[in-house]
Amino acid sequence: GATGKPQSGVEVTLVGATEDGGESLQRTAMTSRTGAYRFTGLPTGDDRLYAIDATYAGGLFAGRAVSIPSDGKETPVIETTLRVWDTTTDPAAIFVRRNDVFVVPDAGRAGVVESVTVVNPTHLAYIGRGAEAGGGGSAAAPSLGFALPAGASEQGVRVLDSDLDIPRLVNTDFGFGVTVAIPPGESRITYTYELPGGGGSFDVSRSALYSVGELSIYAADPLDVESNRLDGGDTVDIEGTTYRKWATRDSIDPGDPVQVVATARAGMEPGLVAGLVGIVALVV
Repeated sequence: GATGKPQSGVEVTLVGATEDGGESLQRTAMTSRTGAYRFTGLPTGDDRLYAIDATYAGGLFAGRAVSIPSDGKETPVIETTLRVWDTTTDPAAIFVRRNDVFVVPDAGRAGVVESVTVVNPTHLAYIGRGAEAGGGGSAAAPSLGFALPAGASEQGVRVLDSDLDIPRLVNTDFGFGVTVAIPPGESRITYTYELPGGGGSFDVSRSALYSVGELSIYAADPLDVESNRLDGGDTVDIEGTTYRKWATRDSIDPGDPVQVVATARAGMEPGLVAGLVGIVALVV
């Protein structure tokens, strides 16, 4: 990816299955001196999906899912390209430019949507602090972590949209992680989860895993926010929906605790978690 030249000796894995998860198969290949790889004799059909991943320098580089339509006249051919980078485990290669958090209450719980923009300013792909650069890192090991508030439903985290191809999520003691290498440049991931509350109060606190340039909380009525690191509370109108916004006064360092509690104001009707649909469309 840094040179644009073909890369030999990359292990490429193809995984396929029908949409219902049946008839699964897995094959591997090594790229040639020209960076080429090929899988032949694959079952076709619009109900069948294939994903192609590459393992290189200890990093997992995932490709978009593809389908091979049936064709009775001639054998269908699908061409696709994967990019790989040399890798690094230096956490200084990663920082969060922006983290937007939308909180919408609904009868004792809250729906939360987070959109995180991650920047890798180096020419290397980041594969996580625990990996060994150049070694055979585990495809199941997290490369990039995402902090969740205590009490958030880790099992209920769903990725809504991402610039990264994410084959799996890994539960961690701080929230969850993704397993793909983080390429140079800017990447964004948007995800959602539910947060329990008591007495109309929701604890959205977390500790920063990386340097964060800007953290913003958008709270739907009737929520007010109290925080040790956020200021604001002014109303903002986004695509016809009104939120109150709190944002960081300055950047946040790794390990810094960010205390955020959203509490419903008395005498106001709660919002609907269905409002998250509009948030998702906005963020995307």
